[in-house]
Amino acid sequence: MDKVSGKLGKYICYLLIFTTQWMALNIAYAQDRFNEAVSNANNFSRQMLDSRALPSFNANGDVMKDGKVLISKEHLTGSENESFPAETDSYGNDSGTIIQGESAIAKYNQTTLDSARNNSEKAYHMVKNSFDRQKPDLTNDPMWGQTDKTLSNLADIAAGFSSCKLDKQLVSTGKDYHVPKIETCTKLPAQEGTFSIGHDYDVGIIKHESGPVNILSCGEGCIRVWIGTVGNDYWSGWCTLYEEQMALRVIQPQAITYVELEKSVYDDYHQVWLNDDKVYNGPNANFPPETAGECELSTSWVVEPKINLTPYFTDLKPDSVLQFKTRTSVAGNGEGYSSMVIHYDPNKLIHNDVWVDDERVAKAKEMKKQADDGFCKFNISCKQQPVLDENKCTQINGFNVCESAFGHNPLAEFGISPFCKRAEISSTCEFNQAELCYENIQGEIKCFDNKTVNKNTCKEYEENPQCSYKKTECVEGALGASGKCYVQEDTFDCGFTASTGTEVEEEVLICDGKLQCVGEACYSPARDQPNGDFGEVNAYLEMLRYARADMNCKNVPERPYDADNPPDRYSPVTGCPAGYYYKKNSDLCLKEIGCTYSVNDYYAANLRDGIEIVANNTVVVADTSKTQCLPVNKNGMIFTCGAAVKKLATDTFYEVCTNQKATSTPNSCPSDSHILNSKTDYCEVPPTVTCPADYELVKGDDDFSELDDVCQSKTFAVNKSCPAGYTMQGDQCKKKSHNLYNVIVHLAIGIMAVIVRKQLIQIYLIPVLLVMKKVVIAVESTTRLITHTIVQVVL
Repeated sequence: MDKVSGKLGKYICYLLIFTTQWMALNIAYAQDRFNEAVSNANNFSRQMLDSRALPSFNANGDVMKDGKVLISKEHLTGSENESFPAETDSYGNDSGTIIQGESAIAKYNQTTLDSARNNSEKAYHMVKNSFDRQKPDLTNDPMWGQTDKTLSNLADIAAGFSSCKLDKQLVSTGKDYHVPKIETCTKLPAQEGTFSIGHDYDVGIIKHESGPVNILSCGEGCIRVWIGTVGNDYWSGWCTLYEEQMALRVIQPQAITYVELEKSVYDDYHQVWLNDDKVYNGPNANFPPETAGECELSTSWVVEPKINLTPYFTDLKPDSVLQFKTRTSVAGNGEGYSSMVIHYDPNKLIHNDVWVDDERVAKAKEMKKQADDGFCKFNISCKQQPVLDENKCTQINGFNVCESAFGHNPLAEFGISPFCKRAEISSTCEFNQAELCYENIQGEIKCFDNKTVNKNTCKEYEENPQCSYKKTECVEGALGASGKCYVQEDTFDCGFTASTGTEVEEEVLICDGKLQCVGEACYSPARDQPNGDFGEVNAYLEMLRYARADMNCKNVPERPYDADNPPDRYSPVTGCPAGYYYKKNSDLCLKEIGCTYSVNDYYAANLRDGIEIVANNTVVVADTSKTQCLPVNKNGMIFTCGAAVKKLATDTFYEVCTNQKATSTPNSCPSDSHILNSKTDYCEVPPTVTCPADYELVKGDDDFSELDDVCQSKTFAVNKSCPAGYTMQGDQCKKKSHNLYNVIVHLAIGIMAVIVRKQLIQIYLIPVLLVMKKVVIAVESTTRLITHTIVQVVL
């Protein structure tokens, strides 16, 4: 029995060893299969992504995909001979889409609903006019009557669906019908009133805080600061010390580029201190009576220390105070003062530039539109701003500031200067103070006087639950050129319900009790099939979320090139010589000579018959293959379409324009301040390197790097020392740069560090690894011994 038990125990041990190892193998195999499936799915998705083809537009405006017309222009716009109000090549470019949208709105606003030339313009103005009209309050409209009744009686309705009984009630034998009672009313939606728009801004880089300080402009981007009392022989004594304390508030330290102690004037000794640091002692190292040296030097000194003080300013936090102190030792009569020159970025002179607020600016523009339509009076004036000179400039905090230094001015179109701190706007609409008459839909002539009439006579009908809103129309003569209606008429139906029969007593079924669902009355699996659209839409949304996470828009231009306002970075565009404009659909640079239109001179386009160009009563071009306005080269002259004049049937007639052509330059940077960066392939503004006074700039080979630019001194610095960031090379101060020698030294140091690191690994790490290997072997042997002992015990 013991022998059988021993063999059985051995077989059980073998079985356990085999099954546990096999389970691990199965898990590893399944994991490999799962990883392989995931990898195949990822590869398939990448192939699908790489093979996708984004839609594009051809010259005719058709949507193209894989070289074929996917959607024609006619199907896309819903009508023939439509033109796009803006360019259509901004797919995938958010800022470009916004710019083109604003351009389209500007073009649409050049026409009205009556002067619209095509269906898209008519649709735009119909929607715009609808939004501009005041909408009635439909809260109490009868069309909501049944809904309101249901919502207010939910408890009663819920109690009437299960317990049913027969009862007798009066029931009408006829049909109900509505008896209309039409009421009309008027609204005057013009905006009136008076309000103000505030403008907050700060000017300056520094300003006077305390003590004898004079601040004067020394040109664009430069100010001169005198510290100490300016004069001559205003102190007396013998080896007598005089101190003056003063302070400057540094508003924008980040805008300061260079500061220098320019000049010191004194008799006999002079010191300049910044905070607790002595930055100048002259004319020598002595300063009696605190040191040895003669008290009277019999000289009024005028020296130029040329000491770089830039770090004292740029290391400060914004709006910090910098303390100055001058100390002068006088024998007999004397004086002591100094001057600094501060260079700054003039583009940062204005800061915290904020107009308050955007809604009021939009309201002012709407009021101006009312005045342009001739229905209201509009006035805007500035109530607070400094006095400007003939160049639109003024002095603020010692700085010469001009209007060009400000950013965006939303009130520029009203003639308001950006210096304005508060603008006041007023609008009065008295266009209908005289008697205004109109004919309503009943043919009645109605007149009213704006002095006594309520500007919204529709309120009583809006609040009456028996009145139903029907329509809104603009009173004749009250439509402005901008398309805004200044007197609109609303129509309401305040009628009642009548019946064609009489009431008789009949038996009706009345059910009282709780709402119940019996059988398939509420839900039927056969009838109510599951809707898979939700799952599909959710999957697409998840795909978009992952696609958005993978987007990388770093260093992408924020918007396309704009000739009037070029961005800091933009993609190269096709350029033209001065005076020429680029025609994208023909890849030509054109200069317009002139345009004309008559029965003998025109450009006609037709989707079926093509184009026809007539000049001087001669058919110059007749081409059925072209169906829209395109530049045509005939005998060295380029003909193009001008303004559309008229439309007959399917023909549109335009002015015929003659043009000169020039060769275009691909991948160019048209703006003068931009050049092509070969590293990024974008048009960018190269960095501007400035040098202090008495230094000249020596440009390097790389326009987009400052490392190879050198500020070279024309003369020796004082005491043959150089400002911070410069080194003395021969007789010149040159800017520190990463030259080839420094690169080689740093490379050699790096190689030595790698060699030393490798030696340390060989000395210390390899012996440690050998010891660890022996420990592992010992542990493994011990484990095997223990396992063998356990098996023997079991057997």
